[in-house]
Amino acid sequence: STVLSLSALSSNGLLKGGGAYYLVSRALGPELGGAIGVIFYAANISGCVVYLLGFAEEFVDVAGFVDSTPWAHTVTALIALMVVTVVCLSGPSLYAKTAVGIFIGMMACLFTVLISFFAQTHDTEGFTGLHPSTFSQNVQPNYTGPNDFAVVFSILFPAVTGIMAGANMSGQLQEPAKSIPIGTLVATLL
Repeated sequence: STVLSLSALSSNGLLKGGGAYYLVSRALGPELGGAIGVIFYAANISGCVVYLLGFAEEFVDVAGFVDSTPWAHTVTALIALMVVTVVCLSGPSLYAKTAVGIFIGMMACLFTVLISFFAQTHDTEGFTGLHPSTFSQNVQPNYTGPNDFAVVFSILFPAVTGIMAGANMSGQLQEPAKSIPIGTLVATLL
C-alpha cells in the first residue's frame, strides 16, 4: 500500500524537486508537511548513521582488523562519512554516477548469492543450498545467541526503507510524475 500511495501522490499534479517532503507537504498542507519534513530529516540522518556503522563493522571484519583498537569501527565510519559528504557536496551529477556504481556492485553481490545456491561443494560447512529440510528448519523464528527480535529488526528495517530513494531524487528526474510510479512499482515487483 505504501508503493501505491507514493505512486498516487507523485502522479497527482505537477511534481517539483524536494522529494518525499514535497509530496507530503503538497498532499497535507504546509503545516503538517513541515512537521513531517522534520521527521524525514531526522530519519535520513539516523538511517545514514546506521548504514555507516553497518558498513564500518563489516569492512573492519572483512579487512582483517578484528584485533585492532575499539575505535577501528568509529574511524572507518568517520572516513566513510567524509567520502559520502564529498560526493553529496560535489553535486547531483557525481551523486548519480556514484549511485549507478553502487547499484552495479549490489547487483554483482546478489548475482553471486544466487550462484552460491547452486554451486555448493560438499566441504562447505553449514551451507546446505536449496533443500526442503533447510526451509522447514528455518521457517519458524529460532533466535540463537544474543539475537532476538529487536536485534534482527534493527538490522532488517534499515535495509527495507529504500522505497523513498526514488521519491527523494524527484528533482533530478526529467518526468518525475511518470518515472517515480513506474520505477517504484517495477522495483517492488522485481
